[in-house]
Amino acid sequence: TSFVGHGPELAVRGKTKRGRIQRKIGIVLMCNEHGYPIRWEVIRGNCADGEAMLDMLDSVSGLDWIADAPVVMDRSLGRSAYIRAMAEKKLKFLTALVRPEFPTYAPKLPWRAVQDLVAEDADNSAEGKEAGRRVEAAGMEKVDDTLFVMDFGLVEPDAQEKIESLVEEIGSDDLSCSALRLSQKIRQAVADGRYNSNAAAARALGLTRALATKYRQLLNLSDELQCSILEGQAAGWPLATLIRIARISDPQQQLAEFEALRRSGGPPRLSHSPSSSPEPESTSQTETSPLRVRVVGYFNPQHFVEDRRKARDRLQRIEQFADDLNEKLSRPQTKLKPAKVLALVDHRLRRDDLLGTFEVAVETTDIDGRSRHQVSIELKPEEWERSRRYDGFSVLVGTSDLSRPAADLCRLYRSKDMVEKDFQVIKSVVELAPVFHRTDLKVKAHVTICMLALLLERTLRQKLLGNCTSGKAMEALKRCCLNRYRSDRGPGGH
Repeated sequence: TSFVGHGPELAVRGKTKRGRIQRKIGIVLMCNEHGYPIRWEVIRGNCADGEAMLDMLDSVSGLDWIADAPVVMDRSLGRSAYIRAMAEKKLKFLTALVRPEFPTYAPKLPWRAVQDLVAEDADNSAEGKEAGRRVEAAGMEKVDDTLFVMDFGLVEPDAQEKIESLVEEIGSDDLSCSALRLSQKIRQAVADGRYNSNAAAARALGLTRALATKYRQLLNLSDELQCSILEGQAAGWPLATLIRIARISDPQQQLAEFEALRRSGGPPRLSHSPSSSPEPESTSQTETSPLRVRVVGYFNPQHFVEDRRKARDRLQRIEQFADDLNEKLSRPQTKLKPAKVLALVDHRLRRDDLLGTFEVAVETTDIDGRSRHQVSIELKPEEWERSRRYDGFSVLVGTSDLSRPAADLCRLYRSKDMVEKDFQVIKSVVELAPVFHRTDLKVKAHVTICMLALLLERTLRQKLLGNCTSGKAMEALKRCCLNRYRSDRGPGGH
């Protein structure tokens, strides 16, 4: 929620969900299946959602009243690092994965069955029915028109491939050779369509994102140098030396630098003694025990059609942006330089998370002795298809002891909308925002009063179910006031 004025120390200036730049705080809320608020916390406005929810889980982990109740959370916690952190806590959980994690946990998700479908029908029915028919034929079970499920059971994400890779690569004495082989494996896995991003492929091989990014710089070496490294000609060389060579853009200069180092005996070599500890940067993410989780995939044809249409609309907006920018660049009075034009395009593509989906170039021509710039924004078909791969699909991950049927887990996850409805109540009926307080304690008190009002509203709604809405009840009781007065008989008199 946002503030009028400067706000307290917890308030941080940033973009709100409505797109405005204001000072804001965050509120973490846990409710039960009826929407009753159980716990809440006021946090700084720039706290990451995942970290904030993990802190909330820490506060209830091990409590008796939550021991057997699964905690359902949105996809802010749908990354391997968060999933492992939750698995170590003494509670059951259910969350949805972010899309880059899909190949790691559910590589057999039948996305290919609907890859070539487009959304053009005005009433959603034709494409939705066809999409549902295709995924059902591909092995998903139809529960209803908006829910097709596939139970993957208990999964240890790519455990076998990870073990083989780590034994083969990380256990090698030649760090440069190992790093290059792992980088090539990541590149090939993405090219084969097994993973839709380098980060997902790296996680499957047991590498952190930072380490994989560091290793992938070796792919900038020329093919000749890569062969030399794989043959062991750079055995024992520090990885930083090879990365420095890889940053040279000219392949001939790379080769000259490499040969010069070889003739001089090479850089200071690493010890090959079996008893010596490996270089810290070469170690993968340590895992005390294999991660084992329950995985369920589901498909919603309506969401599939909506996702495809929204994607098509984004493409049209990008095309319109390019046309408008080129029209502006064609005016004689324009003073935009190529660097500024590229910055504008970069900002626009980032807004829709499409930066890697387009090839951007600025062409300069001379017209009547004046330079004119035109921008070209070309779609990369393969990248676009890759980004549309999981339209309509969701993958749920929970603790391994969740024994409910797959369809029940999907319904349980969808019930998390109760939290969103609670926030709608405190933002509308309870009028949480704007906040006028200036100290953290007063803000926390304000939020607490709003949560108690939410509890009253949810209790009324439950008690009046089928007879009257809570809103109408509160409207009817609006003029009722509870007062205490002093009579001739004293404070307790009536």
